[in-house]
Amino acid sequence: MGLTVLLFAGRLLFWMGLRFGQRGWPLSGGSLLLIPFAGMVASGSIAPAILPVLASVGVLA
Repeated sequence: MGLTVLLFAGRLLFWMGLRFGQRGWPLSGGSLLLIPFAGMVASGSIAPAILPVLASVGVLA
């Protein structure tokens, strides 16, 4: 449940920041998304091989 809340909050901050032109919101939303992804990798629900793909998507965004 906690990871779901962090994913939702990070996504909301990221997209709302892009929508309203706030520079700090997408950065804080993106960094907030790193916490649940790190937790999922540590628990084994995401393979570490996907991390370079996620990093490249983050750079492109």
